[in-house]
Amino acid sequence: MDWLVQLEQGALGIGVFVVVFSFVLYIKRTGDVKAVIFFWQKRPQLTCQ
Repeated sequence: MDWLVQLEQGALGIGVFVVVFSFVLYIKRTGDVKAVIFFWQKRPQLTCQ
């Protein structure tokens, strides 16, 4: 079962790497750092009433 923990941590590490790498590629391509920061900014909840 110890290998499952290592597999989980490896998958999480690879996932974080892919996200960070995609942000780097986006910033290099567009030069728009503000868009990456705005993506993580909390926005108001939209509800239909």
